[in-house]
Amino acid sequence: MQPHHDPDVVLDTSGEECPVPVERAAERIEALDVGQVLRVIATDPVAPIDLEAWCMRQVHDYLGSEERGGAWEIRIRKRLSRQ
Repeated sequence: MQPHHDPDVVLDTSGEECPVPVERAAERIEALDVGQVLRVIATDPVAPIDLEAWCMRQVHDYLGSEERGGAWEIRIRKRLSRQ
């Protein structure tokens, strides 16, 4: 994971499988201001890969992921408004 970025919002998707973590992150990030950081907690081992690819398509900053205690912590910075 890149240097620590304190999240503005935490989204827990534990127990959810693809595509739910991406769908919920997409919904939640829309409510954030540009520059704010979303931390997604996911137990789906594919979530970091899926969310990184989603960030590339949506032009958000994928700040990295780290596994902690059987769950992934993924940080995303909102870069552009989709309005």
